Amino acid sequence: MVGFLAKLELDGNKNTELIIFQPEENPSEKKNTQSTWNAINKDELMDWIQKQTKK
Repeated sequence: MVGFLAKLELDGNKNTELIIFQPEENPSEKKNTQSTWNAINKDELMDWIQKQTKK
């Protein structure tokens, strides 16, 4: 996803923003990168991607 956003920015798109979610720092908890994908609205993400890639 970071690479996709970087490419859009390089191509002149000014509507991109990388938002990083930071889990609460608890050394006893195992970090799960899947939780980011679980937290986003995938339909909204796909609509946004389609709008950004139309020329």
